[in-house]
Amino acid sequence: MDPSLGTDQFKMQVSADGSIVISSSTNTSSVRNIALSALTQLLERFGDTLPVGTHVGKTPRYQYRGFMLDLARHFHDKEVIKRQLELMWRYRLNSLHLHLTDDESWAIEIEDIPELTMYGSRQCFNLSECGNYPQLGRELTNSKQYLSKSEYIEIVQFADSLDITVIPEIELPGHATAAIQAMKIRHQNSSPGDVDYRLHDPLNDADYLSVQYFTQGAMNPCVDSMYTFVQTVVENLQAYHEEAGQPLNIIHLAGDEVPENAWTNSPACEKIISTLGVDATNQDKVNTIRIEMTKKLGIMAGELNVSLAFWEDGLINKTSTLPMDRDLVFPANVTVYSWIWQTVWEWWGGDRAFNMANSGYKVVMAPATRYYMDHPHEPHPRERGYYWAVRSTSLRRTFSFRPGNYYANIDGVTLYGNPVTQKQWCTPWKCPELVNKENIVGVEAPLFGETIQTADNIDNNVYPRLLAVAERSWSEASWEKLGGENPPGLQEDFDLFRQSVEMFEVPALEKIHSVKYHLSPPGASVIEEDESMQMLQFSVEFKGQGVLVRKEGSDQLTDATDLTLEYTKGTQVFFRTRNNDASRHSYEIPYYVPGKSKSKTTNPANHATNSGVALALVFLPTFYMM
Repeated sequence: MDPSLGTDQFKMQVSADGSIVISSSTNTSSVRNIALSALTQLLERFGDTLPVGTHVGKTPRYQYRGFMLDLARHFHDKEVIKRQLELMWRYRLNSLHLHLTDDESWAIEIEDIPELTMYGSRQCFNLSECGNYPQLGRELTNSKQYLSKSEYIEIVQFADSLDITVIPEIELPGHATAAIQAMKIRHQNSSPGDVDYRLHDPLNDADYLSVQYFTQGAMNPCVDSMYTFVQTVVENLQAYHEEAGQPLNIIHLAGDEVPENAWTNSPACEKIISTLGVDATNQDKVNTIRIEMTKKLGIMAGELNVSLAFWEDGLINKTSTLPMDRDLVFPANVTVYSWIWQTVWEWWGGDRAFNMANSGYKVVMAPATRYYMDHPHEPHPRERGYYWAVRSTSLRRTFSFRPGNYYANIDGVTLYGNPVTQKQWCTPWKCPELVNKENIVGVEAPLFGETIQTADNIDNNVYPRLLAVAERSWSEASWEKLGGENPPGLQEDFDLFRQSVEMFEVPALEKIHSVKYHLSPPGASVIEEDESMQMLQFSVEFKGQGVLVRKEGSDQLTDATDLTLEYTKGTQVFFRTRNNDASRHSYEIPYYVPGKSKSKTTNPANHATNSGVALALVFLPTFYMM
């Protein structure tokens, strides 16, 4: 034991005889796993010739270092999840957020309400038999598309062995089409005396759409059966966690994207509005109902001794656009977390992160424009992912997020490519200062699953970008305190990081974990030219990768020698990047070799320079930066 060390910090002493002694200030499973993860990576790099001396790891920057996996849009089984847990352990991430339910399906067995998976986990063309119509290219199948109780418990146990906390998310009141439909079917088949779990007001004839164009997809918080349902679900999950040996400390209840007119024609809600004496617009009525619902959820959480988490819009008072009053809405004994995603600055809402923290909420930063793993790596139509928040998110863009200097992240361009600066946007927002710094507790990289159909898709969209999230969760760089889109020191740090990923992590991802990480197409420059030919020099994101070339009308792939090739003018060629062992390649980039013009430089896909080559603050925890 070494009391001089900080929380989750360790010291590793390597002797000339090969013996290794690891010490820390506390003998917790957390610091043991952090030290073992670091030692594993060092042994991979140095074998049995570890550098002799004393190496001190860093204290983690944030207590919450998370990754979110969506199982509701497209289902991923327990083995896929356990593999992600192993990778999270490698990169010292300690929280797995499982997005278990959404409009498309319900992906977790609830023992006391079997209809949720009997109907809600399935998609079909007859809604008397399932939770929703076929969505997002999901295969119609009778195979199980949810985690059973035993599988979920196995996942939690495995995560606990790696000192990773599992946080289940149950979407409410919005994003609930599958659950609502399943409970309708259950009620139709029920017998007298059965518990009522209906999630809608049968007399509500409101015709509304969610932002994803689902109809009737919001639970109705004015019917008591909704709270019976929620409490039953949470109690079942608590029991699963108890059996797994990891108590359920946080339940994520989402709260996001509720259609504004979801309950405006509900007699049950009109009764509540009348009782409260609210005489206002539909928006004010809906806002009042949301606040009353959140109060009831807070009381339930207090009784069940569990903390609550919501996406930021689930905690916003829509009338004032400020956070709901923490002390008026929630009991004092309930910790409440706000997941901050809104960093599309021109949509406003950029004040929410610090307003939430200053209002007493614990804040986890999950910025859509930097950390959403379902967005594409590059601005190309062949890239997988949505781009509603930002056209693309390169490895460098992920790496450069500044959680502690939040408004500095404004600098750059809007979603549509227009210049935007912190000075320009902070004037109308008045960008509040962060007073309660201790309430910024962590960061998370969410992977929503609309386009993520397979385990290979997970690999492609998450890696290597998750490594940059891990880096920021672990260490604060000096350039983070500076303003501007490219502050001094950022590029140097990114180059070190990229070199570390290139030398150590890309090989480990492929050879040890069989990860099919994203391959960026090559860039190219004209280095020599005459009237009949061009000599192109290629660039790739990571050393060891190569370039495959195909000529128009041919299926034959040629490996570019020394990343240079000569081409006849007036022809079209196609380039792709291959991985280190030539077992995979990127999509193709076409290039027409001009017949007359003599442009000096051509970049058919300047991805390599956009992504930068690859610091090792988290992967080699600053052992050699002492």
